[in-house]
Amino acid sequence: MASLNQTENGTLPTVVHFTGTYLFLHGTWVYSQIRYLESWRPIVLCGKTENLAVFPFEPIYSLQSLAKPVQLAHRLCRRLRGHYPYFKQAMQLEQAQLIHAHFGPAGYGMLPLARVAKVPLVTTFYGYDLSRLPQKSSPDWRSRYERLFAEGDMFLLEGPYMRQQLIALGCPPEKAHVQRLGIDLSRLPFAPRKASSDGCVRVLAAATFTEKKGLVYAVEAFGRLCQTYEQVRLTIIGDARNRPDMIPILQVFCFTGLMQSIGTLTGNLYLSQGRSDLQLRVGLFVHANAILGIMIGLRWGALGVAIGLTVASIINSYPSLFFAGRLVNLTYWQVWYQLLGILGCALTMATAVWGVGFLLPAVWPYWLLLAVQTLLGVIVYGALVHFLRVPAYVETQELIREQICHG
Repeated sequence: MASLNQTENGTLPTVVHFTGTYLFLHGTWVYSQIRYLESWRPIVLCGKTENLAVFPFEPIYSLQSLAKPVQLAHRLCRRLRGHYPYFKQAMQLEQAQLIHAHFGPAGYGMLPLARVAKVPLVTTFYGYDLSRLPQKSSPDWRSRYERLFAEGDMFLLEGPYMRQQLIALGCPPEKAHVQRLGIDLSRLPFAPRKASSDGCVRVLAAATFTEKKGLVYAVEAFGRLCQTYEQVRLTIIGDARNRPDMIPILQVFCFTGLMQSIGTLTGNLYLSQGRSDLQLRVGLFVHANAILGIMIGLRWGALGVAIGLTVASIINSYPSLFFAGRLVNLTYWQVWYQLLGILGCALTMATAVWGVGFLLPAVWPYWLLLAVQTLLGVIVYGALVHFLRVPAYVETQELIREQICHG
């Protein structure tokens, strides 16, 4: 076998990176390990591909790229031999000298191929594969891991605690090594953060909806922050498929955000009428009521906080709109009547977007689904407010025309 540092013709040695799917949308850390190698030439073996526009790379050898009958033949061979002949052929073609499997189950699946190809096997563990999987999943991954620990050559982990967990599962200490996951700092230049010109502070939470990320606590904390600082917005980018318990919380907070957004309109009315004293008194009651809702909801966790805050927001809508509306000779119900047209159009738009979401191909990438549904929402909403001549829309048009004419 050629040296692991250099091939016979002097080129960089080739390492196989294996993952079941290349590459799930939040797999940036896997991509970094492949993309930024300097002493090795990487290739990818996988079962299927997705998000290639986000994670471009070549060469990729994917079973999915084969014709269906050929895929079936290779799967039958794997049943008999323990490995896919297609992967073995790719390794021979690329003169691969090392296999790097991402996640414990992938390492176990690569054992037969590493043995046949007579190359070392390195497996990186990332979290669930050394905690939840061996404890709760079927088949018995503990017994499979015993074989992986015996036949695998090296195991990489992100930190010392994970290393101790793997050793506790039976991995020989001399095979377990800490390998930190690096990031490209040049892509994340420092920029001082400050509020935008409208005074709004925007918070971004980007992570998968797994328990260890703590997004439940982030949403709960944001709900509390909204009671003391209204000019703040939270954007969450992630995948909730693994945390269905997060979805009801976010749905409740969406309704809360709607109520609070309507309530913030009253601030301009108080100021325009010179009644900041009344705004202060109403604000004290509203915020005290919201804090009470949060405290009551704490007993039932994050969802309880969300529901408590929502109930408080509904109750708070009355004093907020009642006193502000009275300053311009509008009753509480007249204020809501003025909003009905806009809310009706928004509800119709949401229903249309939701319905079209079921008709779009599930194989489309997330960004394309989002773009299509967003564009549809803009078109539907714009058409509704225009052809129904919603009063707020008509008045806005007239104000714009007046500003243009006077300008």
